[in-house]
Amino acid sequence: LDAAREVFTANVQLAPGERKELPFQFKLGNAEFGHELRGVLVAGGTEVHSSSEFFGVSKNVYRVGITGRHVGQSTRNLTPERAAETMAANVRAYANYFECFAWAPCDYSDLTPKTEEFVSGQTQYPGSVAGMKLQLAEAHRRGIKAITYGKACAAGISGFLTYQQHPEFFGHSFATGPATEQMSTFLLERMLENDYNFNRPSDGGWRHWASLWTRFDFNPAVDFGADELVRSAEIFGWDGVRWDGHFVENQRRCIDRINAKRPGYVHGYNSAFANCGSKLFLPPDQSDFHDIAKAHGLIMDESVRGHSRWTDGSMRTFYEGICREADYVKRIGGLPLFITFDMGSRQDVTWNVLSGLAAGQRYTYLTSPGDYAFGTLPKFLTRYSAFVWDDTAMVANEAQHLAVTLAPGSPTNAAVWFDQSTWLRKLTDGRQQVLLHLLNFPGYRHYAQRVQTPPTWLSNVTVSVKLPAGAQLARAFHVSPDLVEGHHALTPKTDGTTATLVLPEVKLWSIVVLEFSGGANYPLTTPVEDATKHFAEEKQKKEHEAKLAAEKSKASIGTPVAASPAATDLDANADPAVLAQHFKNFTRPASPALRRNGVVDVHHARGAFAWLNPVDIALQLAGGGNYTPSWVDRVGFRLGPGGSMEDFPDSYDALFENDVLVLDNVQAADLGALRRTMIADFVRAGGGLLVMGGWFNLSQGADRNTSLAELLPVTITKQGNLATNAAGFALTIARTDFFPKVDWVRAGVAFQVDQSPVKAGAEVLAKAGPHPAIVAGTCGAGRVVVVLANPHGEPAKGTLPYWQSPEWPRVLAACLAYLAKGSEAVSTKTLAKRALDKKKVLPDDLMLDASSLAAPELAKRLRSARDNIVDTETAQTVLRVALDNKVTDTELLTTVVEAAGPFMDASFAPLGVQMAQSDLDVLRRVGYRVLGLAKNKAHRPLVEKGLKESNVECIRAALVALGEIGDPVAAPAVTEYLAGGTEKLLAISVLRRLGTPADFAASLELYAHALRRLTELHSGRKSVLNTLYGGMAFSLTPAQRRLAQGELRTVQDMEARARHDSAYFAASLGKLNDTEWRAFTSFLAQTKNAAVAPLAHATFGKLPREQTKPWRTELAKAQLPQIRLLAEE
Repeated sequence: LDAAREVFTANVQLAPGERKELPFQFKLGNAEFGHELRGVLVAGGTEVHSSSEFFGVSKNVYRVGITGRHVGQSTRNLTPERAAETMAANVRAYANYFECFAWAPCDYSDLTPKTEEFVSGQTQYPGSVAGMKLQLAEAHRRGIKAITYGKACAAGISGFLTYQQHPEFFGHSFATGPATEQMSTFLLERMLENDYNFNRPSDGGWRHWASLWTRFDFNPAVDFGADELVRSAEIFGWDGVRWDGHFVENQRRCIDRINAKRPGYVHGYNSAFANCGSKLFLPPDQSDFHDIAKAHGLIMDESVRGHSRWTDGSMRTFYEGICREADYVKRIGGLPLFITFDMGSRQDVTWNVLSGLAAGQRYTYLTSPGDYAFGTLPKFLTRYSAFVWDDTAMVANEAQHLAVTLAPGSPTNAAVWFDQSTWLRKLTDGRQQVLLHLLNFPGYRHYAQRVQTPPTWLSNVTVSVKLPAGAQLARAFHVSPDLVEGHHALTPKTDGTTATLVLPEVKLWSIVVLEFSGGANYPLTTPVEDATKHFAEEKQKKEHEAKLAAEKSKASIGTPVAASPAATDLDANADPAVLAQHFKNFTRPASPALRRNGVVDVHHARGAFAWLNPVDIALQLAGGGNYTPSWVDRVGFRLGPGGSMEDFPDSYDALFENDVLVLDNVQAADLGALRRTMIADFVRAGGGLLVMGGWFNLSQGADRNTSLAELLPVTITKQGNLATNAAGFALTIARTDFFPKVDWVRAGVAFQVDQSPVKAGAEVLAKAGPHPAIVAGTCGAGRVVVVLANPHGEPAKGTLPYWQSPEWPRVLAACLAYLAKGSEAVSTKTLAKRALDKKKVLPDDLMLDASSLAAPELAKRLRSARDNIVDTETAQTVLRVALDNKVTDTELLTTVVEAAGPFMDASFAPLGVQMAQSDLDVLRRVGYRVLGLAKNKAHRPLVEKGLKESNVECIRAALVALGEIGDPVAAPAVTEYLAGGTEKLLAISVLRRLGTPADFAASLELYAHALRRLTELHSGRKSVLNTLYGGMAFSLTPAQRRLAQGELRTVQDMEARARHDSAYFAASLGKLNDTEWRAFTSFLAQTKNAAVAPLAHATFGKLPREQTKPWRTELAKAQLPQIRLLAEE
């Protein structure tokens, strides 16, 4: 359009049908945007063939930014052939860059994977270093740039390990903990174990973005992230970064630090919001926003990716918003880009993209929404990018200078919009062009309408131009993808200061280029000044309102409102007020009592980094017991005053069945006021409490004004009361008799210690340097131990962090032994008996009337009487009515047996026989269970029949019953079932109870598999819960919701089976013979499944050390450190 020059000529000899390649090069110069390279073959002075191709030129790839495709989110198993084909396809599609979304182990702190294969932190995509290098090398070979995804937010386990070493890099609130959108400690533990699963939920599949937002107002945090991007670019060859996260802060420091080492590295930011429907574009923060846009920073807008995200989905609203946004961004030196619609018809997508292009925006997530007369849209944009993506400014009051008139006879609903998409382009040689982007919108005005008529092509469209004072219209031309040749010249008719041009045809999108020489400019809009004025007015308004409120308060006008104090600044326990507000139906037991069973029961509430505290192993070192975990599950549907714990014992009955509760770096907000109140009552009633310190609790948390504060043997006097030492504080003993088995020389060091002062009467058990590290105290009848050392800080070279010391499990074991005192007692188990509800049918009345009732009425009254099952007698009565009257409603029978379940005992045996012979699965299953409770060998033959059942639940109930009956005569039947049945671990456990053990090595493998399966199903349960209640749950159709609910029930049932079977096997081990010990030791030495470690310690702990010494020696070289610990015991 502007100039042409010859860049290469050569003589060539070509035989008929011969093909030759002639390499050549030429100096391009500084001319950016679209170019055409035209080749001509001349023979004997006559042109015999010609061809051409287009290419774009820009110093910053985003300036002519056409998004391409990468090889996929997984770079594992990438072949050179597939990489080459992907990039060749990008070249054919005119794409000049691609972005790899969320590919790294952490988008902030780990873009340099330390292993060949890795998994991304944000979305768990599998990747490989070699694959990523191959992809980028192939892209660069073809002139395609590669952009990495980046975020000022740590993700996944890599991000949390960075947080462990540098917690000061991350946002922190004492009221709620670190700045995180979500985190599940259970899934973080899966990541730590490299236990990724991409299958469906019932097969253990899961996805989780555990996040931690960084402090980009903190220079060391900025430098850390910038340096990681540089290291990643040095390894892979990244050409730039596109920051996600909808914020900007302190990026100039980051940009300068990166570009000092990587000149030409480009930067993009997802930080704009078009605010469609507003009359102004308002940036999130003018100073930082201007800084990142300066010098062609890419400014992305993700907010417009769904047409329902603004007003009513109006096309006009979107057009105005996207143009105003582009005008502002271009004025401050930025390159605007928007994300296209997630969903929409083909025509919706077309107008979505064309509206953005008319605004001068780039677009991403699509390479082309269709073909045009000129070819694909990227082809057109490559050639004519100067008229779309150059730095332009919106012409103000365009109606005073320009007009578009449709020819007579045009459709009455035709609309050509250009008022927000008329731009002034200034060229370096002094020329200036006015670019009218004409959009011929379709016959409907809202996206996603069911009826979508296409636009009518318009003929003889007239453009009238009022010339600026002293200006001459030098030339004009029409540019459009709807033109086969891409552009053609227009011949204007000039009449004084007015010129008119006629476009023969306008189809979808046309650009009229008016080039002026001399004269004044058209007036321009003032988007930056308008926004600045708005912000100033808003500030002035707020200041005025504050001043007025202060004056009213001073004059005692109105009711003064007391400022809400921060949670950590309240002077007393705030939990009663929270309970009164949010838990109005909460009833606190008058005198709750622990339910002792003679065994130490420990519940471990696992927060972040709880994996460093092997409480389960420590429990076995302390003499053994039962261990149950729960996890912090800070995800959207759990947030609120109820806290965000998963699998915590959420009732007095459940919590008071434990002897010791471990709160491991758990934030008070995650517990919630109800759990905190229950925990306080648990301790006062005699329960033990172990509090592990960290950045979520004590002086770093919000414990101070909750029910927990009174329990602690320290007083939280101020926030952030930490002592730190990069070299480490050595752990030393303060009370020698408390830790009889700990070698303190090997106890290691802590790098951070909470300095909350010790309460009067409390006792310091161990120190970290000069600071108390472990403190014990009492509250009511209970004991409390708090560990003030926390696992944060970057270990200095040559130091041993205390959590890595082999002595740490023994330290914890001593604490548990102290806290569990009194657990040897056995409480009398009594079920709280409810009074009969006289408004419901009484069981005795039902028994009297049942035989005379018709089936519908019997079922109705049976449902009512079910609610009056309050003891063994009423349970037997209602169940007998259902059996004697042959009720067949499976759902009703299920609810009846569930209500009777807690009261079943050996006295139900006659009913058990009757149920075991029923035609209904639900009754036979319960019948086998009851016969097992009776432990009568006479019932064995009937129960054995259950092994032939087709219903798995009936088979399982029969197996357990045979184990309870304990008749060795049943062993052959169980052995026969084991050979072909599915419930193998359960059958093996029953055989051990019957005195006929199966292959022990195979049994251990089945046990390990069950533990593995239990973890998988827990992961799957979380996935289904996220589907049902997570951020996108609102989009589920009724059918999808029912499907997910069914899948949840399936996963929960399978999880319950795996939990039962693994515990049942562990309980069946008993004494091992030498052959079994040999198999057990060999299994433990080779296993990589850490979940078997508690069984290992429990089994070894049953025998004197001398008796197990030969086996312990073999474990010194075990795969797992938890197992190697046995060699030292």
